[in-house]
Amino acid sequence: MSWIGIAENIISDILLIMATIFLSWLLLIITGRKRLLKFFGVDADRRLVVYLSNLRIIEGGAIGIDDRPRSYNWPRQRV
Repeated sequence: MSWIGIAENIISDILLIMATIFLSWLLLIITGRKRLLKFFGVDADRRLVVYLSNLRIIEGGAIGIDDRPRSYNWPRQRV
């Protein structure tokens, strides 16, 4: 593979990323998603918070990463 081929690949990747960002922005403007962002309160700062958990779900509850029981308890119905 030559350096020209590598450069073409990198340029095409950059163009694809730029086109994807532009089309996503255009879709956001056209569909009126600004109202949805405003409703959820993320129109100003646009911060995304992702909460991760590591729970092992067992019968009757859950255990955390420290092997302590967690508050996830599905109500069991007695028959």
